[in-house]
Formats: sequence, C-alpha cells, structure tokens
Amino acid sequence: MKILVINISNPDNKCYKGRFSKFLTYPALTLAFIKAIIKKTDSEIQIYTCDEFGGEKIDFNIRYDIVMMSFMSIGAYRAYELAKKFKSLGSYTVAGGYHPTYVYDEVQKYFDTTIVGSANGSIPLFLYDYKNIVPKKLYMNIPEPENFEVIPDRSAIPKKHYISLPSVIANPGCPNCCKFCVISDSNRLTKPRNLKIVEEELKQLKAKRVVFLDPNFFGNKEYSIELMHILKELKMEWAAACTIDMALDEKILNLASECGAGGFAVGLESFTRESLIDSNKVFNRPELYKNAIEVFHKYNLYVNGFIIVGMDYDTKESLLNIPNMIEYLHLDLAKFALLTPMPNSELYKKLDKEGRILSKNWNLYDQNHVVFQPKNMTPEELTEIYLYIWNETFRLPRLYKRIFNDRRKLYHKFRLLAANLGFKYFGVNDELKITKGEI
Repeated sequence: MKILVINISNPDNKCYKGRFSKFLTYPALTLAFIKAIIKKTDSEIQIYTCDEFGGEKIDFNIRYDIVMMSFMSIGAYRAYELAKKFKSLGSYTVAGGYHPTYVYDEVQKYFDTTIVGSANGSIPLFLYDYKNIVPKKLYMNIPEPENFEVIPDRSAIPKKHYISLPSVIANPGCPNCCKFCVISDSNRLTKPRNLKIVEEELKQLKAKRVVFLDPNFFGNKEYSIELMHILKELKMEWAAACTIDMALDEKILNLASECGAGGFAVGLESFTRESLIDSNKVFNRPELYKNAIEVFHKYNLYVNGFIIVGMDYDTKESLLNIPNMIEYLHLDLAKFALLTPMPNSELYKKLDKEGRILSKNWNLYDQNHVVFQPKNMTPEELTEIYLYIWNETFRLPRLYKRIFNDRRKLYHKFRLLAANLGFKYFGVNDELKITKGEI
C-alpha cells in the first residue's frame, strides 16, 4: 500500500517568503510525526511525503492508495482542489490539521475521511479500519493508544527552505485559555510526551542547538524542570516560548539560563490592559512588561515579543505608538500578527454573532489580513497601521540600535541581526500589496 502525506501550502501567499525568511522558518514536524506514526502502525506501507512549505512538489506520476493532507485555513481551498484531483485518480483522501479540526463539517464535503484533533490515536485506527473494515467518515478526538510514542521521522523534512536549527516538540499542551489562540484551545488537555522518548530524540539529533515549538514551555513546570536538566546534561543550547509572568519566578529563569537557554518568544499580545482582560490573558500586565524583560535580560535571555494588532480596545494612537514601546522595553525582537478569528473558534463565533466577520475567504486567514470589522477604525486603516508598525519597527536605525546596544557576545548580536532582518523582509509588504482591497 502506498500513502502520500502532504503539508499543504497556499502558493499565492507571500508571507515568510522574503529574502531572509530562511533565518526565521523552523521546520514543522507535522509530516515527520505522521510518517513515524504510520511506520509504527504498519511497517510494510510505502510512505511518500511532500512539504509544500518547504518547496517540494507533488509527484502525480505515482498511484497512491491513500492521500493524507494536513492544512490550516489559508491552505483549505488548495486542499479541496487536490482532494478532487486525487479522487479522480482513484486515491482515498484524508484531511487533518487545524482547519479540519475546527471546520470539519465543511471539510467532509471534499474528503473521504476527516480527522479531528490529534493524529496519534486517529491514524492507527483509520489504517486498521481501511484494511479490515470500512473507514469512518469522521474520526474525532480519538485517544492515543497506550504506550504509543514515536520519534518524528525527520527524513520527511526538506532542508532547503528551513533554518538549520532542528525543532522539537516536548509538551504540545497549554493550560491557558486565550480567546485568540487556537493552539491552546485545541491542545489544552494534550499530555506532555514521555521524557525518555524526548531525551532519545534529542540524542539522535546530534545537534548543539534546538528550538522547542511547544506553545508554552513552562506550562507544566515540573516537566520543564526535568527536561532542562536533560538539556544541561546534553550541553545543548535551546530556545522556546513562554508567558511573560515567568519573570516572577527568577529561580526557574536562572535554571533555564544555566541549562543552555538562549531566549524566549513571549506573548505580550497587547499594551492595553482592557484588551488582555477581554482575551482571558489577565496575567499579562503592561505596566510590568519593562521590569519583566529586565529580569529575562538579567539571566542573559533574549526576548522576542509577540504582539497582536487589532483588538477591540486598540486605538489608532495606541497602535501607532508600538514601535516606540518596543524601544522603551528594550525588546530584542518583535513579531506582529493581526487579530484573526480562526474559523469556528470562540473568537470567530463571537464576532460572527455581532455581524463583524467581513470575509469568509479562508485564503485571507493568515494573520496578515483584516477579516473582521475593528471597533475603533476601518479595516483599511488597520491594514495601513499594521504595515506602518512592521516598517517602522524594523527601520535600520531602530534595528541597529536594538542589536548593538545588546550587552552579549558578538555572535549573539549576529543571530539577533539575522532574525531582525528576517522579520524586516519576511513578506508582509509583498502580501498586502497584492491583496489590498480584496476584503
């Protein structure tokens, strides 16, 4: 039996496809995990993979028994077209990923089978049904089989379009309930992976540096402490994501620094307290951001601040001041995203009920297009402000000031310079110029 697994990309979307984007794009582990799951379930299956994000092309010359596709909302229409084509070629089609998890009623119209939630339990059950009975139309939140742990098969990851730094997922769950986040919503109850398996994976990498794609590295503190001790024994440098309130626990930040941490992506989200409360992120307090970032810097940890633009309490004035706030806080790096109500999420349902969803064109749901009616400005004004924030934050004078005021060693400065240049040229301008006025 031959199975093709595709990580779907929208070919028309230009974001993260700029001149320096390779410095920012970590390899997704979707295909690597799915390939490992299939291999463990049935070692006789021939597995083909295609990572469109990594620049790979689908080989239509092979007759596949099953074609599996993982996709987000911006890749939905391409996935639907491919499903139709592969069905005409006699393949059985399967959909999974964030969009099928949230919009499975729509997805089922195009695919033979739709998987909602984690693949760990659903794929083995689907393969059994496919070979022995009749596959179900829908596999929803199937629990993982007991003692079913895999190490991602990285032969599925193309290297050309990604940063050379290996990515790892240890704890895919997050205990927070932020309204704008579909990751924490869908993975809230997901358990951390077995630490012995993670340790074995880290050893197999034979790498000096890794980045964790966990949505909240310290979401389970006891687990993260054990993991950090493993990283220290392996003498690995690493980076991860965490919440800003970790600055209140200097003991764990000190341990992170001692165990090889270089820095953290931190969800600041907004500089407006009312927006944070409205988003269920009440533990973020903007008046404490500066002190918190100073604590991270005290332990030589860089801070990449994630900021969401377009929340209900944002005003033109507060948004236009963001580049100055980034300088004032001494952030090492900043990344922006437009508030995007992902289809059928809690935020989407709220805005849809209020009549504020302006577009249901999934191609625009990439966090760089305004798809809803903002409260304090027009969609066009928010788009212009968003572009201004990107361009102003990464103007060369601001960029150099951010980098060369850093007290750390020269090679750290070059890493931050590469990352800042990547964000400066990562494709937001090109993407919005192409689709401006499409809403």
